[in-house]
Amino acid sequence: MAEEWQIQLKRLSAWLLKGGATDGKGAGNGLWLLQEVVKQGLGSISVVTSGTSFDVIHKEGVEDAPLIREHMPASGTTLVDFQIFPSSVINLNEIMGDASPVDLWTENHEVDDDGKTIKLNVKTEAHGLGSRFDAKLFRTVVENILTD
Repeated sequence: MAEEWQIQLKRLSAWLLKGGATDGKGAGNGLWLLQEVVKQGLGSISVVTSGTSFDVIHKEGVEDAPLIREHMPASGTTLVDFQIFPSSVINLNEIMGDASPVDLWTENHEVDDDGKTIKLNVKTEAHGLGSRFDAKLFRTVVENILTD
């Protein structure tokens, strides 16, 4: 069953990239994480883009079977809908395993690949430094970086 999910995820990812729903520049974990949450929550996920929808409904004890349907195309629109049962227990630690979240703000400020050098642009990161209050806000940003 786990292999079936991987096959479905690959089909969905290839379909989305082909359909123009994503530029392919991301890490590719967003839909994977969402579908794992939906699977644990015994819910459903539906992605509609370029007139085609990909739906998977999870039910306890029932094999998950993807459903692909054609719709009237609405160009430039992608909709991701998911539903879970509110009584379901969802364990993100189980889903994520040893993975830790990426701090995208810090990553976007890294200058080198090893993450040891971070560049801050005072003009874009601070609302100004003309008052003690503004300077304190910027100092907090710098302190947060140094404690990471």
